[in-house]
This record gives sequence, structure tokens and C-alpha cells, in this order.
Amino acid sequence: MLRQIVHLVSQGRWDAILDLARRLKFPAPLALDDLKAVIDPHNKVTDAVVFANRLAANETLRRRLATLAVNDWPGVRDLARAEGLEVADDDLKTLIPESWFRDPGAFSEETC
Repeated sequence: MLRQIVHLVSQGRWDAILDLARRLKFPAPLALDDLKAVIDPHNKVTDAVVFANRLAANETLRRRLATLAVNDWPGVRDLARAEGLEVADDDLKTLIPESWFRDPGAFSEETC
């Protein structure tokens, strides 16, 4: 179960974590902001980090990124928005290496 929770946090799937907490009979009401404050008190799991994690875990999303021109940050931002995430270009530039644009297979644990 811990592995599932870590995966959900890394993917920014807060709604699924709330659902899991409810199924485990955590006291209600459990607010999303309270959950985030407990799990991520320093707000390190930003939308940009979540998007990079989703890219690493989702081959379809990686293929869509690979169709973009290298350094097409507005295009990357649109991909993130389609995932329900709001990201800044500077954050994306820090997290997404140029090689990810050209090759959906360029993802590795070292680069994620």
C-alpha cells in the first residue's frame, strides 16, 4: 500500500489519495489542502514536478512530447494543462532535458 501511496503522490493524484483515505476510514471530512499540508508541507511536489513524474511513467505522454519541436515550451505547457497542471516555463526548463523532446525512450531513472 505504501508503494501505491508514493506513486499517487509522485503523480499528483491527490483525489485518489483522498479516496484511499476515505476507504481506510480516516476521519471525515478530510480536506485536500489538509492532506497536501501533511504529505508535502514544503510544497515540493509542484505541478512541474508532477508533470515530469507523469512523463516518466506514461509512454503515451512521452510520445506526445517527442512530437514537439525541441524547446517548444508553450507546447509542453499545453501538454501539462491537458493533464490539469499549471506550470511555468522556467520550471519546465529545469526539469525536462532537451533529449526528452526527440526520443520518448530517453527517459531513465537517472534523468527523472
